[in-house]
Amino acid sequence: MVIMEAKALEHERLLARSTGSDALKHAIAAADLYMQAALKAKVPTERARLRRKCSDLLALGERLKANSIVASAASRPPIPESTRPLTVQEKTIIIKSSRLHGNVFPPWETAPAPDTFTQAGPEGDVFVYV
Repeated sequence: MVIMEAKALEHERLLARSTGSDALKHAIAAADLYMQAALKAKVPTERARLRRKCSDLLALGERLKANSIVASAASRPPIPESTRPLTVQEKTIIIKSSRLHGNVFPPWETAPAPDTFTQAGPEGDVFVYV
C-alpha cells in the first residue's frame, strides 16, 4: 500500500508540471493507484483519506478533459465556402428542391446569425405555424 501511494504521489508531482493530455493521463494514473491503495487499506480513516484523494483526482481529471474538449472545438478550421457564383442551372435545382407540400422555402444566401434561432416572437414563441 505504501508503494502504491508513493507512485500516486509521483504521478501527482508530474501532474503539477504537465498540461493537456499528459496531465489527464497522470491524474487518471494517480486516481487508479489511490483506488488500489484504498482497497488494500485496513484502517477505516486511511481508507477514507485515500478515497477522498481519489475522488479529488477524478474531479480534476473531468475538468481537464472538459477543458481539452473546449480547446479542441475552438481550434477547428473554419467551414469552407464556395467562392464561385452559382450557375442558373444550379439555382434552378435549388429552388425546385426547396418546395415541400406546396410551400416554398427559399435557400439562404448566407449563413444565419447565431441569434436567428434564439429570438422569440411577441408572444414568446420562437417559431409558430400560421
